[in-house]
Amino acid sequence: MTLFWVSLTLGIYAIGEFFYTRSGRKPWAHPVLLAACTLIPILKFSGTPAPDFAEATRPISFFLGPAVVSLGFVLHRQWEEIRARWMAVLGSLFVGSTLGVLSAVGLAILFKASQIMVISIAPKSVTSPIAMGVAEKTGGNPAITAFIIFWVGVYGALIGPTFLKWIGIRSKFATGLALGAAAHGLGTAQSVQIGPQEAAASSIALCIQGIFTALVTPILLRWIGLI
Repeated sequence: MTLFWVSLTLGIYAIGEFFYTRSGRKPWAHPVLLAACTLIPILKFSGTPAPDFAEATRPISFFLGPAVVSLGFVLHRQWEEIRARWMAVLGSLFVGSTLGVLSAVGLAILFKASQIMVISIAPKSVTSPIAMGVAEKTGGNPAITAFIIFWVGVYGALIGPTFLKWIGIRSKFATGLALGAAAHGLGTAQSVQIGPQEAAASSIALCIQGIFTALVTPILLRWIGLI
């Protein structure tokens, strides 16, 4: 079944990439969105458990590691730019991680979500391994966290570039920083397609935002009285 699921996943993504390119890279035609909306019903109706699908597509997941490591080359090429702005980078990401947790928790409480749901949503703005670890340690449900993170990443990657232009953000570095901080891995992947400065800023945001969020989430949840 590994060959079947790998072929199906790559095939759907390739079709999505074709239409994405033909559409002029419109957000609604993003291949990740098409792949998710196609594969989820297939898994549901075929009765295939998610862990079995994850195991079958492990050859695809393997390349996630090398892809992340390759971002180091982009960072190296833009290192002078990053070093010149390191205080602004650290300050903005610390504020971003704090507001990311508070906004998620605030909205969840406003809509009367259960305590476990609120805690699970709190680390929504960082990459899955970090967020799921934070959720587990603070009493949340890592499965809920993973689901939320995926859709946050898709949503951020889809509308992020357009929204940033709409509010007047023209800086390539700021655009990449925002995408990496708000939409983690998928935002970084989108930044790579935009340009090298955006990719470098997004990569650094992906890493530092993860560290800050892991540190501030338990503190904020304890301050609010959820743990």
